[in-house]
Parts: sequence; structure tokens; C-alpha cells
Amino acid sequence: MRIVSLAPHATELLEALGLGDQVTAMAPDALDAHELRELEPQLVFTPESAFERVRAILAGLPGADVVRLDPRTFGETLADARTIAERTGTGAAAIELIKASRARVDALRRTLRD
Repeated sequence: MRIVSLAPHATELLEALGLGDQVTAMAPDALDAHELRELEPQLVFTPESAFERVRAILAGLPGADVVRLDPRTFGETLADARTIAERTGTGAAAIELIKASRARVDALRRTLRD
């Protein structure tokens, strides 16, 4: 699968889900329309700020699925892991990632409480 990530947290999640070799990361504020179209992505993860521009750039490319991700909280970031997993077929890896993340947060909370 050819995946483009314009959202840094999505790039990290994709890597954690074992998809790093399929990902090209780009900065949404320095987005090169020609370069993006040449990549012929099948899946693009983008922040809200670039969503409409990316859709316009990729209009007419068959199979280009643009997914908007704009988390504001840690919980929303974990929800994005689920969204990415659904789109990439990495559900099992996402479940493990979310469980491990929650375990680390719980351990941190216990440490801070004590």
C-alpha cells in the first residue's frame, strides 16, 4: 500500500503499527502538489488544516483515500490509531499498541499519585 502521512502523529502511529516501509511523510505546510500526485498514494492521512487542499490535489486520482486526523487529546490520538488500523488492516497491532500505551499512562499515574 502506498501511504502518505502529512500528520506527524500519524507517521509515528503508522511506524508503530509496522507500516513504516509503506509510508512517505511530508510536511503539510510545504506541500508540493506535483510531488504528492507523483506518489500516487492509495491512502493519505492529513491534519484538518490541509484536508481540503489535499483532496483538491488528488481529485481525479483513482483510489486515493484521504483521511482527516486532528487529535486534540491523548484519547483522540489513540482513537486515531484505531482509525489508521481500520484503513490499513492492522487491527491486532493497534490493539496491542493501545493496550501498551494505556498501561504506560496508568503506570505514570500511579507513580505521580504515590
